[in-house]
Amino acid sequence: MRLTVLRAGAFAIFALGWVFSGSASAAECEDGLAVYGQDICEDAAVNIPYSQMQAAYSKLALSGGDDFENLLARDQKKWLNFMRRACVAPADGSRPDYKGEQPYCISDLLVSRTIWLEYPWKIRGVQFSPLGVYGTKVDTINTIGPPVGKYEFSIMLMDETGELGVEYNKYARAGYGLGALQPLIEMSEMNGEVDSQTFVRIHEVTPERISNVVESILYYHGAAHGSSYLTYEHYLVGEKRGLVAGDIFSGENWQQELQEIVTKAILTDGALREVVWDDFSDALPMALEPDRWKFTPEGLEVQFQQYELTAYAYGAPSVVLPWKELAGLLAPGALRIAGVS
Repeated sequence: MRLTVLRAGAFAIFALGWVFSGSASAAECEDGLAVYGQDICEDAAVNIPYSQMQAAYSKLALSGGDDFENLLARDQKKWLNFMRRACVAPADGSRPDYKGEQPYCISDLLVSRTIWLEYPWKIRGVQFSPLGVYGTKVDTINTIGPPVGKYEFSIMLMDETGELGVEYNKYARAGYGLGALQPLIEMSEMNGEVDSQTFVRIHEVTPERISNVVESILYYHGAAHGSSYLTYEHYLVGEKRGLVAGDIFSGENWQQELQEIVTKAILTDGALREVVWDDFSDALPMALEPDRWKFTPEGLEVQFQQYELTAYAYGAPSVVLPWKELAGLLAPGALRIAGVS
């Protein structure tokens, strides 16, 4: 079993083993965050991650050609404008205590942006570039907590003009077939009482497919905690389309048989079987969806979300189904798509 818990903000520093060193110059920080007042940059919670974000951006800008640098600069400008709106206090002074929370709001955004910038942007010789959509809206529902709802949605486009780049980017711009996540995106745009972050990162590039990992965090202001979602999207290079279940499985009863294999994997996992719900049958159909699948040499990893199999505290568990156990269910060409020899 693999338990995945997505966290925003400072937790990510420890999760990635980061060590911050140095700090941005006072002038640099104050210029970037002038809307918050000069004293905001005196807080190490802001100054240090601001410096780290700037360093990550500068390093990434030098890693590609002029076209990549221009696309990155355009996206960074949009994001910085978003950051300047995201943590402001109401102009009417209705939340006098919020000023003390501003450094942590800004820090969380800077840390998540740095993670995004430090992600590999050239994979197996293929250069990718960022495309982000960022928005804010005043929260008119809650009188405590963040006064502004924040919305971030970032994807990676292929930075080339050949047929593969054109076709893949067409697929990507159409939304990666996000399905169930799309209502969350639309909702976060419309409601100021919601903070939403969605990052679509390139996970794997093979001759057969381009696979993305989609990480999304949703937080309602005033809620005890946020919710996270982890899914996958797979683009088939030869077919110029997204993967469907029939590309991997075939047969009249593969759905039922696959659910039985998943059930066995859950109940034989030493850690998971101790915390799984007594009845998790409602979650089993999720295993039939391609956006829950991650291809590994050992087998097909099936991803579940928080609450589907167990309590929130145990995160988002996954189980790996060995390819030999799936042999009788696999469609012709499934192992080639999976990259398993």
